[in-house]
Amino acid sequence: MTQTKEPGTTTAAPKGLRRGAIKDTPTGDYEARHPLTGEPMGAVFTLRGPEHPQRKAVMHRLMREARERAGAAPKPADPAEDEAEMLALLADNIVGWSHVYDEHGAPLPYSAAAATELVNDPEQQWLVEQLIAATRRRELFIKA
Repeated sequence: MTQTKEPGTTTAAPKGLRRGAIKDTPTGDYEARHPLTGEPMGAVFTLRGPEHPQRKAVMHRLMREARERAGAAPKPADPAEDEAEMLALLADNIVGWSHVYDEHGAPLPYSAAAATELVNDPEQQWLVEQLIAATRRRELFIKA
């Protein structure tokens, strides 16, 4: 970006950070990619970002529970429980989608129940991995 000094001359804009020019947003969109080719598929998932109030509240609750467990007698971890909780968190962080279809090609409307069913489908774990990774990509939740 340049600033005009005098007619016909320009100087470079000063480098730096202007507060408020780049902002976290509560949600962001992720376009699923074909698991073999990496090509964009057109299916777009709207996800809660790290600064979304509901996502933060859930994370704070989980941290409090972890602290409480740390003070209690150790209990062996149950991988099935951990996986179920992770999938529930992912489903909760999906707040919308577009261009998602059922097995017959009919549009699949978004609902919390449909998101839960999708992330728990053992044949769709390739997508689950992508969506989990997307929730960790801060740049998806930033607006400049």
